[in-house]
Amino acid sequence: MKTLILALAAVSSFALTAQAAPKEFTLDLGHAYIGWQTDHLGLSSTIGQFKDFNGQFVIDETAPEASSIAFTVKTASIDSNHLGRNNHLR
Repeated sequence: MKTLILALAAVSSFALTAQAAPKEFTLDLGHAYIGWQTDHLGLSSTIGQFKDFNGQFVIDETAPEASSIAFTVKTASIDSNHLGRNNHLR
């Protein structure tokens, strides 16, 4: 009986440790969008996006302060649907 109790304690301890592991995620570029909008003299809006970016996330539920986010945007990938403006912004 003692062996069974020790075995159950070891298995439950392992399960708790496995659940507490930090979870790593990578941004799904097929479902992500980085866009911007700016007002133009109160008459219209200019919109655009960045086409080249990526990100990774680590979520640690047991120690949230250990969680992290790394995010990179290649600013040269700006697209405002106007070549002259894109070049100016770059």
